[in-house]
Amino acid sequence: MPVDAQTDKRSAGSTTRVFASVAATTTWYAWAGREKSACDLKAAVASWKKYGHGFTVGRVRHAPEAFPLRCAFCPAHQLSAWRSGFTVSKRGQNDTTYVFDWVVVRIGRAVVSFSFYSVDRPFGAEAARLVAKVFVR
Repeated sequence: MPVDAQTDKRSAGSTTRVFASVAATTTWYAWAGREKSACDLKAAVASWKKYGHGFTVGRVRHAPEAFPLRCAFCPAHQLSAWRSGFTVSKRGQNDTTYVFDWVVVRIGRAVVSFSFYSVDRPFGAEAARLVAKVFVR
């Protein structure tokens, strides 16, 4: 969570799942690493359109993201990263852009998913540092 919620509009979270087989892990990793971020974006846009109180939603985007992980001590892994977002607008107010980074990592039978949320600009280099620190542990 942000240190100062008034000035820092970022948050991060992670979830770890351990599966009974590598096959199940690989299947879930493929879905989470590609389709889940698109589903989450679609749900967020639909919610803004339904409950946005006069805001319009535009500049919707969803694309693979280069997510260089510089970690000498990280175990062997697969990594998939996506950046998505949209902008909400309302006459007389400044536009607000929501940016979501979704990073999914598979290590053996475990899948760790990270979500990074920010307003008006991407989360930043801290995201890769946080992922690396979690892996080292």
